[in-house]
Amino acid sequence: MRRSLLTYIILVFVLTYSIEGLVYLIGGLQAFSLIASLTMLFPAITAIIVWAIYYRDKKFWKFFGLRLGKIKYWFIHPLMMLLALIIIYLVSYMLNPNQFLNSTEQQDRMKEIFIFLPDVPLFINLLIPIILNLSIGILFSMIAYLGEELGWRAFMYPKLTNIGVTKGLILGGFILGLWHLPLILMGHNYPNHPILGNIMMILMCIPFGIILFYSYIKSGNIFVPAIMHGILNQFSSTVTTFSIKESQFNPLLYGSTGLVGIVIFSLVALFLIKTIKKSNHIYNF
Repeated sequence: MRRSLLTYIILVFVLTYSIEGLVYLIGGLQAFSLIASLTMLFPAITAIIVWAIYYRDKKFWKFFGLRLGKIKYWFIHPLMMLLALIIIYLVSYMLNPNQFLNSTEQQDRMKEIFIFLPDVPLFINLLIPIILNLSIGILFSMIAYLGEELGWRAFMYPKLTNIGVTKGLILGGFILGLWHLPLILMGHNYPNHPILGNIMMILMCIPFGIILFYSYIKSGNIFVPAIMHGILNQFSSTVTTFSIKESQFNPLLYGSTGLVGIVIFSLVALFLIKTIKKSNHIYNF
């Protein structure tokens, strides 16, 4: 088990850092964001390689949680993730309302980069891109989100919990945070904060990883965590695009990857970790 886990960690880091290092050398995220996005597939590709080497005796679909599982959690867990994100941005607004665009600025932003229906209330106008990104956006990006979840939640996290549940979950978040290091250094998520940004990403990945792993165990499939991962990315990017003043927004403090998000995700994770410890099927399904 430890040999397969070590093989996975080394291989996924070598692949990811090599490609993202190349992206940095030839122009950075601005010029080659699509190539960098493809690295989301590397955790799954690496996990499949490791499965082929060490676990061929285990059924592929069962090993990676590729089944329907418990249907009710396809609705409950994504809705809970959406609720957590709404709370995060409401708290961010209450702490610093100046970082959010006013109604006139939001209309101008929407006219500039999307559409604005003048005879429709602003709230409805704002809901349109949110709904589109949370439905069509996630659907089109599902392969990428599965690319991460097949590697992290279906393979790595169950192996890590064998060294101790709490220790394994914290280590998993630390590894996942470090995996994002090249992107953070290039300005992703935390522009102009390459060092503190990486620290915050690690701190965010620990509770967020616990939440997604809980969902994997509870739902009995890897698709639900992938959807939740998609909700985090799509909702956060939509709010940032249509409602945030970049000049006033401090990513270290606010939003889903800032201190506000870390605190709220941590409160949820502390509650869920007890359930994970009680699970008698932590290893692959």
